[in-house]
Amino acid sequence: CVGLRRMRKFTMPDLHCFCRDLEQAKGEFRLLTLRYAELLRGLGLDFVHAYRAERAFYEEHKEFFIKVAVELGKPTMVQLLPERKHYWALKNEFQYVDSAGKNFQLSTVQIDVEDSERYGITYTDVDGSEKGCVIVHSSPGSIERLMCAVLEEAAKAMKAGGLAMLPTWLSPTQVRLIPIADRHLDYALKVVGELVAAGIRADVDDRKHTMDWKVRAAGMEWVPYVGVVGDREVREGSVMVTVRSKSKPGEPHKVSMTVEELKRTVLRELEGKPRRPSYLPVRLSMRPSFRG
Repeated sequence: CVGLRRMRKFTMPDLHCFCRDLEQAKGEFRLLTLRYAELLRGLGLDFVHAYRAERAFYEEHKEFFIKVAVELGKPTMVQLLPERKHYWALKNEFQYVDSAGKNFQLSTVQIDVEDSERYGITYTDVDGSEKGCVIVHSSPGSIERLMCAVLEEAAKAMKAGGLAMLPTWLSPTQVRLIPIADRHLDYALKVVGELVAAGIRADVDDRKHTMDWKVRAAGMEWVPYVGVVGDREVREGSVMVTVRSKSKPGEPHKVSMTVEELKRTVLRELEGKPRRPSYLPVRLSMRPSFRG
């Protein structure tokens, strides 16, 4: 995914927090560091954390460095600079190592101790006096580079003998049901209706193809949960589900679940994550078809 890693143009949200003093800035640095770690983990990314700091600043605030690293729960590299060469006294970097073993930066947080004076940025204190501030600059990383890391994670899974996939909350289709015969379609639609009502992106492959073709198509779309329904499932009120995260190439992990079990399993993975409905028809036969 080199094309996504090095773009001529990219979209990078950034944040500039104006803090009363260094102590408040340290609190903001900690908060943002933990939030960005939560974001990257939510995307399924294993990152490497590093500090870069002026040596004098590190010696004075060493306990703070340790506290944040411990809360982060990651081994942390520290690069100490003999003197300050930049506007920041401390910055951290969330680095990602791709499938080729090369690293690139995602998120960063910086404590800026110079620019408020340089640009005359002040605030009025409670006593009416004008004071300078400390600025905390940060970015979760460019959207394109985060996409690159997510796809590289899939490439690493394939290299390790697994299957490529997106985190369930990010997958366009989270559950796909495949009826074995036309007589099972109503049951499949009923189950999908319950899943959609619970906030799960689910659909039914009712196209005029063989079941094996539909299963392969779902695999090519990296659908996390693929359920097959036939006479037994209709009779028992269950679904035979292939769980992609537990499967290997040529070795699908299949488990029979009740509708409630399937719903709970998927919702557990969606907990605390952004959720949007699918705006496409539930029945794949009613969607536009594009052919090369």
